[in-house]
Amino acid sequence: MKRLSLRMRLTLIVLIVISLMALILTIVAMYNAKKMKTQVAEQIVFIMEVDSEIMGNGPNKGIIFSQEDVPVFRADDINGALIVEKSDDVLKSAISAYSTESVPIPEGTTAIESMIIAFDTMQSRFDYASIIFMLLIIAASGIITYLVLGKGLKPVRQLCNEIEGITENELNVRISTVNSRDEISSLADSFNTLLARLEKAFAEQKSFSTSAAHELKTPLAAIKSNLDVMEMDAAPSAEECTHTLAVVKKQTQRMADLVDDLFAFSSGDYDVADAVDVSEVISGVVKDFALPAKEKCLDISVKSCIETPIQTNASILRRILSNLIGNAVTYSNKNGKIQIAAAEESATYTIIVADNGPGIPDKYTKEIFQPFFRIETSRSRKTGGAGLGLAIAKNMAEKISGTITVSPNTPNGSAFTLRIIK
Repeated sequence: MKRLSLRMRLTLIVLIVISLMALILTIVAMYNAKKMKTQVAEQIVFIMEVDSEIMGNGPNKGIIFSQEDVPVFRADDINGALIVEKSDDVLKSAISAYSTESVPIPEGTTAIESMIIAFDTMQSRFDYASIIFMLLIIAASGIITYLVLGKGLKPVRQLCNEIEGITENELNVRISTVNSRDEISSLADSFNTLLARLEKAFAEQKSFSTSAAHELKTPLAAIKSNLDVMEMDAAPSAEECTHTLAVVKKQTQRMADLVDDLFAFSSGDYDVADAVDVSEVISGVVKDFALPAKEKCLDISVKSCIETPIQTNASILRRILSNLIGNAVTYSNKNGKIQIAAAEESATYTIIVADNGPGIPDKYTKEIFQPFFRIETSRSRKTGGAGLGLAIAKNMAEKISGTITVSPNTPNGSAFTLRIIK
């Protein structure tokens, strides 16, 4: 079954409300008319009964209605008495009012019965007319509502048509601004915001895929070129075989590290219910980089003021600090110094890793957290990095309600600050 359109559904809702209101008003009007008829009839009966008592057995007692003889009552206050009077002019008017074309009154009917018949007939006609008018009002309301909603929902139809015309290859298209300045205009603005986010996400995803493919292509090309050279030599020497094997092993390890980084970058949510000793985690990561730090004669100092365990994920925190401290060791100058400080603030836990490397220009302080971004491609190639370390650290920090920022270190170098919300 085809689903009703929004226009038709709104029309039915409005029509139901109007129908209920019209029905209630019609019932109230019919009830009030009937109540008024009863009150008027009671007054007439009362007057006739009083007249009967005053006139006794006079000529007007037991008057019978007929088309030729219609009684007309007039109450005069003469010494406190009520009298009944016939007037020819008034009689004609009464006959016209109660003729057979209006309210047929059978001959031989008493005055009281005739009045009751006349009132009942008029009541029936009033009820019938009320019902007819009610139905006409409901029908007219439905038609008018349908037409008005058609005009009111026109911007919605235009919006739907524009949205249907946008494909995954046209995310740069925006919905034309609606000048209604209402919810429809807000909906168009919200959809444009959504399109902007989708366009950015698709662009980042495309760039990520391209960069990942490029990073995988580089070691594969190195492996292939060395194997081709070795294949050209009919009898390669042991030294050539050893060199080729070393290149293949190195590039294979590079691809394995890249795959691990990609997996870490795309990992899902983690449990943050661990009680983690920050000082212990920092000490463990520093020990992991003890050998490369010794080769560059680096002085690593650690100062932790966080004495109690914090609620977070131990493996994520270790991976974040491993990336930050690893970068500090990699890019620090020989005989340099790396300072690591941890402190507890009112709303956050703060860990700062500062080095004395070449530093990061201010214009790159945001870009360095993007996947595969490098300030100097040649330098990154020399160190073997793929440009994913800081992107992974930032992504993991967000998973534990944390943030990572970078600022210049005095006199030179960079200081990376990890803040974890309590």
